[in-house]
Amino acid sequence: MSDDTVYPDGGTQTRGWQSFRADAANTGVVRAGTTSAEESSTTPTRRWATILGPRVQSSPAIVDGTVYVGSWDGCLYALDAHSGDIRWETETDAVIRSSPAVADSLVANESGAQSPQRTVYVGGYDDTVYALDAATGECRWTAETDDAVFASPAIAPLPPASGDSETQAGVAVYIGSWDGTITTLDPATGETIWSFDTGKTVFSSPAVVPRADAAATADEYTAFVGDDDGMLYALDAALGESRWHRELDGQVRASPAVAHETVYVGTHGGTLHALEAASGEPRWRADTDGRIWSSAAVTDDAVYVGSYDNNVYAFNPESGERLWTAETGAEVFASPAVDGDTVYVGSWDTHLYAFDAHTGDVRWRYECGDGVYSSPAVTDDTIYVGCRDGTLHAIGLPP
Repeated sequence: MSDDTVYPDGGTQTRGWQSFRADAANTGVVRAGTTSAEESSTTPTRRWATILGPRVQSSPAIVDGTVYVGSWDGCLYALDAHSGDIRWETETDAVIRSSPAVADSLVANESGAQSPQRTVYVGGYDDTVYALDAATGECRWTAETDDAVFASPAIAPLPPASGDSETQAGVAVYIGSWDGTITTLDPATGETIWSFDTGKTVFSSPAVVPRADAAATADEYTAFVGDDDGMLYALDAALGESRWHRELDGQVRASPAVAHETVYVGTHGGTLHALEAASGEPRWRADTDGRIWSSAAVTDDAVYVGSYDNNVYAFNPESGERLWTAETGAEVFASPAVDGDTVYVGSWDTHLYAFDAHTGDVRWRYECGDGVYSSPAVTDDTIYVGCRDGTLHAIGLPP
């Protein structure tokens, strides 16, 4: 694990596709430690397909040969990434649509000594956030919310609170709930560090990144999240206080992505917005003809997003100019993943698509057997994605 990101408390963000959208900035782009897919129009192969209950709408996380994903049967599963065999399953009291996040953080043993332990964090429709031992599925702790948790957790740095000499920089679990709050939890105990009430339902999963303005110090971070009142919030990650908020043109159920000192987020008004991360000032907006549930993927060259108008779009990240539009056969709820020169995204038409990132041409499409709500995760030479019939697919990329 020499390439892991090490946090100040000794915790690490593990290699692989470790959380929804791959990283704490929600960019949806394959990072170091994975292998880019070769440009090919050859149809991919099914490596395995494992049935995990009535529906898999959770998006998988993959770390060191294990796939973690939730199901509508209320279980969080850990599967062997190579065979699809179930290593363990942990039952909760309700549906899991939240996507798990995996991290190594300090956990106290019976004697009180702390050591790094790999933990899986996920929310449930039983108004609970879970922390599970990644090796066994044993529950380390639970944290109650006042409503269901659809959002996916972000595991990101927690800066020291300004003026508080007893607070040490570390790592925290950031997560939203239908009770209208975004909350940070201690990853070792589940205790609440701070909670911010937006006043409306939160579907959006937070993005947590270093603060983007000239006055910021090295240990300042901002958490971005949207709500059903059409508001996008930028919160001080140390204190949970609002730095700015901006009203957009519809419910913000997509999760914000942050890159180029810009926040990119879609709305149910059908618009993709680009705002300055430091101030919330609009940079540009681009319209689609349907609601946007899909969370944008952002590279240096383009912003990719799906829409309920059945299309996938690519926009220039600086200007918002439309670069291309690619049509699928039904609504695109899922969020795209980018690996090299290929954009992968599922559609409700039962297919996972591979689009040329530069032109939008279809390289291949894979039949999943039912609507694809889950967002794909890409690692090494395999894509993992769930579908509405409860199957998790492992798809081998063309050589």
